[in-house]
Amino acid sequence: MSVMRERVGRNVWLALAAAFIGVFAFRLSVPVVAFYTRMVLEASAISMGALMAVFFAARTPASILAGKVYRGGLSVALASLCLGLAGVVTLLYALAGSVGFVLILRLLQGLLMGFAWTVVQIVLGASVPRRVRGTVYAVYFASGVVAFSAANAVYALMAQCQPIVVLGVSFIGFLACSLLVAGMEAPVLGGRGGGGGRGRAARIALGVIVAVSVFVFFTRLCTAFVVSDVTYVYLKEVYGLSRASVAELFAAASAIEIPVSIALSLFADRVSDRVAVLLIGLLTSAGLVAFASPNFLVSCCGLFLLVAGSWSLTPLSRKLALTYKQAEGIGYVSAVRSVGIMLSSLAAGVVYQLFEEGGVSLLTLTLPAAGTVLASSLLLVYMLGRSVDAVAVNQ
Repeated sequence: MSVMRERVGRNVWLALAAAFIGVFAFRLSVPVVAFYTRMVLEASAISMGALMAVFFAARTPASILAGKVYRGGLSVALASLCLGLAGVVTLLYALAGSVGFVLILRLLQGLLMGFAWTVVQIVLGASVPRRVRGTVYAVYFASGVVAFSAANAVYALMAQCQPIVVLGVSFIGFLACSLLVAGMEAPVLGGRGGGGGRGRAARIALGVIVAVSVFVFFTRLCTAFVVSDVTYVYLKEVYGLSRASVAELFAAASAIEIPVSIALSLFADRVSDRVAVLLIGLLTSAGLVAFASPNFLVSCCGLFLLVAGSWSLTPLSRKLALTYKQAEGIGYVSAVRSVGIMLSSLAAGVVYQLFEEGGVSLLTLTLPAAGTVLASSLLLVYMLGRSVDAVAVNQ
């Protein structure tokens, strides 16, 4: 028993540290690549949207593969290797002489990081009891959010440095993250989850996974604009902010997500998953409408609500995925999230190009998006209500 507790504690601390350092390394490079691609390579808004689109397009099959072939220690070793290679790819951005080359590098990063982070999330969730799984996931993702804020704050200080300097710091972070993941001890899971074996319980469990996937997909599809490369450019060009001010705004917005996400996950673990899902849907929908406002303060409030709501869905969705479908569930939900962000990133570039030309109002798009997010949250609330008799795995 003490050995098991030691393994749990070790995996949790290593996962938290890896999430912080890995997210810091990646997010530090994002504004560097975004501004370089826009200002030096003179990329169009559509090409800017494609930066994140190809990243998440590559993450989709990599996430599914990681869940399908999960084999404990071997998967952990491969995840560690992928993170190290992602650091090498980051350095190569300094050699990019065309938008096409940048897109290829982003695609490679998506493949490597999609596999690696899915494995880390499987190991973390399988290492802790179900009764605290959502909270542990929330703290794990909160660690990444702190890193997101820290990366934007550090970039604000390094904004005048040469790109290779910032990318070098990112490279070091990826290597450190790789070593942390290598130290994790993987529990052995079956590649296929049950959700309670045969019969009604299994059908209800499958319905929950489908509803989770629908909610995750539409939430990411409708909100990824706030985390894509083009958002940095949007805030700078529309509101006249400096590059440093844009980074600071993102740092403040993402910091708000931490207490909200942990509070909602605690509530879900101890009280009700359904109410937590409904609150996430309401926060996200309200944020979508507010973010489209031409008033800077209202738009900022919308950004804060969007980040708090949509990012709080991440730990809860992983908890439900692992509970009802084991390793495969994590892979599927991660893949669905990536598809949503990919499509939204492409749409964001097109929408912003039309916005620049005066052909579209953001509010006309965010109103139906808000309604879609709220409707998909209600679907998940309904399915969770029917899952009372479903037998969860890994209790």
